[in-house]
Amino acid sequence: MKKIEDMLIDLGFNAGSIGLDYWTRCIEIYKKKRYKYGCTLEYIYSEIAKEYKTTRNNVERAMRTASSPAKEEIIKRYNYKNKLTTKSILRILNLYINN
Repeated sequence: MKKIEDMLIDLGFNAGSIGLDYWTRCIEIYKKKRYKYGCTLEYIYSEIAKEYKTTRNNVERAMRTASSPAKEEIIKRYNYKNKLTTKSILRILNLYINN
């Protein structure tokens, strides 16, 4: 989805990384299934790994690496005061990305 990708790139996510694709897919999955029991990051990592024929660890690492350059911008733009983790980034982005 172009809108999600555009927002991620605007925040400073690494555009040349497969992690950007994983983040896009992660947000799509989370938006559809967040209220279902068992929709955890572990579940999302596993679903993405199946789709891309890779491992859950590779998905997690790529997402972490892709989001690393964007952390300062996320903290500044959304006035976030706590520790920024993959889970907190996902929740913040879910609030501000409208599909």
